[in-house]
Amino acid sequence: MQIVIAVLFGLLGAFYMFGGFVVVRAIAMDALIDTAIEGIDFTQASSTAGGKHQLKRHFLGAMAFVSFTGGAFLFFHSAVAPVLFCMSLAMQLVYIVVLAPRYFDIDDDEDLVGTDRRATINAMIIYCVVTLFLLLLQRFDVLPSFPPSWSQRETAGLVLSIAFAVYAFRLVQSSSLTTASEPERPIGSDDRIYKGIDGLVELRVQAVEHEEGLWARYQGEEEPWRSVDPDEIGMSVALELRISHWEGRYDEFWDTEELSDEPRWSDADKQAHFEEALAIAHLVKSEALLQIPDGIKVTWVNSEGDIVDV
Repeated sequence: MQIVIAVLFGLLGAFYMFGGFVVVRAIAMDALIDTAIEGIDFTQASSTAGGKHQLKRHFLGAMAFVSFTGGAFLFFHSAVAPVLFCMSLAMQLVYIVVLAPRYFDIDDDEDLVGTDRRATINAMIIYCVVTLFLLLLQRFDVLPSFPPSWSQRETAGLVLSIAFAVYAFRLVQSSSLTTASEPERPIGSDDRIYKGIDGLVELRVQAVEHEEGLWARYQGEEEPWRSVDPDEIGMSVALELRISHWEGRYDEFWDTEELSDEPRWSDADKQAHFEEALAIAHLVKSEALLQIPDGIKVTWVNSEGDIVDV
């Protein structure tokens, strides 16, 4: 009988640890998609909507962590597990009854929200049954009583929970940044050598017809400047998309039936182009410092053709 109980605790603990892991991965992907969309549109969500969505992610992340921790302590048959399950259940009740319908989802599509909420309620009911089952087992001393005397079980559960917290933090933090110092060569690229940040001396933001829009100067190269893919030097997906959109818009001013030595744009288009160039240059500077903490020179070309430091 003890073996059956041990296996049951192990399976339940592993299941809820996996559930917490899946939720954190989903939160990170959601953050990455939001960042990429903002980069394409050049727009930020309103402070209210953006803050609401961010707060929802934080709350769901906290629920996922408590659920994972409860699973970890249950996996090691700790008396702390039922307490953590009760905490997670309370958070789910607050989310379903108060936060989701009255704040987080108030502006979302009703049909989609209704479907998601029914699935969430069903999951919470199952979680409630499991929690009551654990409390019952603890009442009949199948699980150690609370509060426990600290033992290797609690230590193992705590270590696993801390490891998960570190993993979750790093995953969400990296969801908007690529950090590869030696990036893979892009599919369908030309025959040039992709060097990443090795020997990188200077970056420049400059729109050139049918080029990348971001230029790099490397130490010791015969050609002083060459265009680079932003992901080649560890730039974020959002910034890569923003540069691509900006450069693509510039190319459209050249792709006209009339031959010209300069873009066919209005004064407003020209002003918007160079305002965006300056904004991109500042973002390039910020992200470059993450890849090269010692600093790197970043410049951009203004409407007068002058090269300006950022």
